Amino acid sequence: MSTVSNRFYITALQDGTTLHGNLVSKGGLTQAWTGSGCVPDWTVAANQPVIYLTLLSGATAVTPSSDFTWEYNGVEIVFGADNKSTDGLFQKTTESGMPALKIINNLADAENTDVDTITFRGTYVDGSVPIAFASSIQVRITSMPANGYLGVIDFIGGVSNITEKGQTITAYGTLYNASGTSVAATTMWYLNDASTGTAGTTISGKTNAYIISEGDITDHATLRCVFTLTEDGSQPATAYAFVDDMQDPEFMYIQTGTSASSVGNGNAASLRKGQDAHFKVWVGTRENAAVAAGWENATYKVQVLNAAGEVYQANTAIGSISAPIAGDPNYYRNITKSASDNKASFYVDYNSVQTLGNNLTGIIIATV
Repeated sequence: MSTVSNRFYITALQDGTTLHGNLVSKGGLTQAWTGSGCVPDWTVAANQPVIYLTLLSGATAVTPSSDFTWEYNGVEIVFGADNKSTDGLFQKTTESGMPALKIINNLADAENTDVDTITFRGTYVDGSVPIAFASSIQVRITSMPANGYLGVIDFIGGVSNITEKGQTITAYGTLYNASGTSVAATTMWYLNDASTGTAGTTISGKTNAYIISEGDITDHATLRCVFTLTEDGSQPATAYAFVDDMQDPEFMYIQTGTSASSVGNGNAASLRKGQDAHFKVWVGTRENAAVAAGWENATYKVQVLNAAGEVYQANTAIGSISAPIAGDPNYYRNITKSASDNKASFYVDYNSVQTLGNNLTGIIIATV
């Protein structure tokens, strides 16, 4: 059985080309407001995440043009001569020769305890033709009660992508209490919708670590870490991260539009009251957007997360997405594949997104 996974808010190139932009983070993109401070504290240099672009034209790594912009929650970030944003939150930098954005200040506060979005907008010149693209990544902001906990996934060396045949990468989990101190916990790790997890071990000095091999994933995988508090055996937190196999030929295409006929302008949607977001999903290759051989009979399902990053378990449909599959421990929901083009399609309505806290993340899995 082969599995490919992706998520809604990662944007794909418009106009049907095989340019694939993706934002990756060195450092966890989850922060909690405790009522008096932030966990982790991003004013501390060692804690500051770095978000950087990866860009492939087909299967070849390429570099964008220099006329790019960064956006925070849909508003362009303005930088000073020192490359720091005028609001003091971000710093423009580079990572592995690609544009990068470092978060240098806390984003969570009493007025901001929901999902934030960082977007890169740029162009790539193919020959003499400039091709526009956009890529987004989410920063999950939550509130933490005085006795609460926050789980965070990081990667050793900041490497969260597979770029070579046979490569392995290592994730590790940290559980924080409301004072920002890491506490003793054990972990269980799940790749995509695996029914059984793997206990974390100590690797390279990192406890609660988990190794992912190139052969474990196809294209894109969802990594889930469940924390068990050593003190009392409770499970106070679950964290998610995403891993891309950039050298795999398979690639899950996700596109969206405001109607079924307009699908094709990306896969991160913003809705106003009364609007729906229509999605189309299929598995192709990085160099060919047609449905890949062997994936014509794929089945598709989606796991829905609310604004707090929690799996939405309610036994109700979300737009045209079904209620949770009966007995599925991870509350995956079916989406329908068309027999005419072998692509899955569905829509999500404004009211459903509002019910989930005004932010919805969907993790889509295709299986053959």
